[in-house]
Amino acid sequence: MSKPNPITYYYPSRKKSIQKPTHKKVSDISEYSKFLECDKIKLTIPPNKGYLPATPFRPNASSTWIYPGSKGFRKYQFFICRSSLFFNTLVCLPTGLGKTFIAATVMYNYYRWFKEGLIFFLAPTKPLVDQQYNAFMEIIIGFNESHIGQLTGKQNKKERRKAYTTARIFFMTPQTLANDLKNGLLDKQKVTCIVFDEAHRATGNYAYGVIVKELMEAKIGYRVLALSATPGPNIESIQQIIENLCIVRVEVRSEEDPDVKPYTHFKNIELIRVKKTSEIVKLEEFLIKVINIPQSFLQKLHVLPYTKSNKPLNKMVILEAQEKYKRGSFGQTRAESKMIYSSFSSLLSLLCGLSMLLTHGIESLRVFCEKFSDSAEEKKGRKPLVNSKEYKELMNYLEDINKAKKNHPKLEKMKELLIEFFSDKTRKDSQVIVFTLFVNSAQEICKYLESEEIIKPKIFIGQANGYTQKDQMRIINEFKAHKFNTLVATCIGEEGLDIGYVDLIVSYDCTGSPVRMIQRFGRTGRKKEGKVVILLCDDEEKRYNKMQKMSKSIYGILKQSTTTEKSAFSFFEYNPNMIEEGVEPVCIYATKKEDFINPKTSIIVNHTINKENTDSGNKSINKSKKRVSLINEEVEESKIPITTTKEINEGYIEERISIVEDLDLDKLLKETKDDLGNLSEEVLDKHLGDLLKDKNVLCDDNISEELLALADDILLDGSSKFTRPSEADNKYSKRLKLA
Repeated sequence: MSKPNPITYYYPSRKKSIQKPTHKKVSDISEYSKFLECDKIKLTIPPNKGYLPATPFRPNASSTWIYPGSKGFRKYQFFICRSSLFFNTLVCLPTGLGKTFIAATVMYNYYRWFKEGLIFFLAPTKPLVDQQYNAFMEIIIGFNESHIGQLTGKQNKKERRKAYTTARIFFMTPQTLANDLKNGLLDKQKVTCIVFDEAHRATGNYAYGVIVKELMEAKIGYRVLALSATPGPNIESIQQIIENLCIVRVEVRSEEDPDVKPYTHFKNIELIRVKKTSEIVKLEEFLIKVINIPQSFLQKLHVLPYTKSNKPLNKMVILEAQEKYKRGSFGQTRAESKMIYSSFSSLLSLLCGLSMLLTHGIESLRVFCEKFSDSAEEKKGRKPLVNSKEYKELMNYLEDINKAKKNHPKLEKMKELLIEFFSDKTRKDSQVIVFTLFVNSAQEICKYLESEEIIKPKIFIGQANGYTQKDQMRIINEFKAHKFNTLVATCIGEEGLDIGYVDLIVSYDCTGSPVRMIQRFGRTGRKKEGKVVILLCDDEEKRYNKMQKMSKSIYGILKQSTTTEKSAFSFFEYNPNMIEEGVEPVCIYATKKEDFINPKTSIIVNHTINKENTDSGNKSINKSKKRVSLINEEVEESKIPITTTKEINEGYIEERISIVEDLDLDKLLKETKDDLGNLSEEVLDKHLGDLLKDKNVLCDDNISEELLALADDILLDGSSKFTRPSEADNKYSKRLKLA
């Protein structure tokens, strides 16, 4: 007997007791029922606004869209997928909750709908591109690998030009696509869908915006899907993303939303405060004296505002003053103007040094000062500052402390924390990620932790610091294989990469960016409860509280923009309608390879009985037969085996089945063919007989009441355990699946 598909059960002979389905199969059915309930909620497909796609549709393909159900069903993913098919959408979803699944679903349906359309998934880094490619192949079962590829700048132009004519779906970095569009390596008219991963980067002159501008010049319709855990720190930055990517709709979910919460795990966030050491306090005093040199110079020229104390001005105040100076004319000579710009540069740089001292420690300041001193050779305006008495005092004291090997108190606290964590025998296989902003800080942390045998650290930094893509992937794979237990990472570890399951996140510093902190937190609590520890020193706690407040505010604004017309954002005016006119695609819940390879074998016909009118049975039966007739031609062409699904009664699955030892197959086949006369003789002869020989007779009353009666008459001469539905039982929706 052939192996049953996920929604068709096999039962043993009648002589044996009827067994209950396994837990896994009950789950499969339950997932399918959730899908049916969600699919009842209809989406109004918007009228076309903007350019139509330039590449031709695949005949009849857009009458359906596929939802991959092989890994289960999630309500929020279904609604976001469906919305993203018909609207240029910005999806804001926490890390680990399936943004890649949504992208794969949208991409695959656009692949089906268009005969020659080109689909792109863009990600900022090559390791992330490789990861998303592999994820797509896992989600879309049995996809033709000759139609998909990865493109990077490593392939020459000739190779990439050829790839654009042979494959259909591409995973690549945005810089490569932007260059290829400018150089005419691909036909812009064939572009039908682009996914922008880590969409919060789509500001300024980043390649994402360049790509959209290139395609706008082509005057074609194409779908945009933008993905981000959190799109920006403020309304202005999010608005820029919306404009740069032509977004018309936002789909946002948080871990607290009812439809998301079942798939998340508790994160215990702990703030650990440390005090500045006397050495750090002394260094801070020396550094502030150096900072006051360029700051006082600019204040005397009335370019910067005065302060009552000698404390450094806020960085934002200085940046605003610099921008104001660029726009205005203050009557300075060219030499004076050059000195002013140099002072602004030195002041902002020294403020970064101060932040590094307070947040990361003495070693980070030492590395910074070495680079600042070296820069004076090229930036002549810094020479007087480097030669000043104040700067020399700072460097002398820094050298003395360095000999004494004094460290930031965060380092000692972190070591204590990790020793305690790994000493717990239940955490023998646990793993930790330590996040820090700067490379030299990561190096210092890694070196400091190596002295403890129980802690096995390894650094993970970007390609700009000499690490190749192969190095990065090797480190990730080693971490997943538990060859070491502590990954010390800069921002390269924050964005998107699948680093594995982590039990503890240590944030060595607190960034002012909600985007980065949310990405860090999202690295734990995916499969089970996780913990996040944030190390804070003095003013860092104020920064953390401000970041938290900002994050909640942005989420509230985004949420409001999806549910009311009073949006804080101005959305793009035009939304291309990327399906054939008058078509309303029916969703297919695909669970096996055949559903993806040949979509025609997964046709689902809707059949809904009005819950408020139980007397409409006959009309519903006629409606069902009419729908079957409409797809008859496609069924006949595909030679589809016939089977039926279970009934759904408000989420409860009732399986109606009876096992038959001695059936009059000819009689049953003949009478069933008469009842389903709309379907072709050839299809029924070839496939229905095989189904009955399996002795799995699954009777579903959305075919007709007559077929139910036929089943009752045949199954054990009316002594069947099958019970016909009462009038009350007809208060639910049903589906006939021809698969």
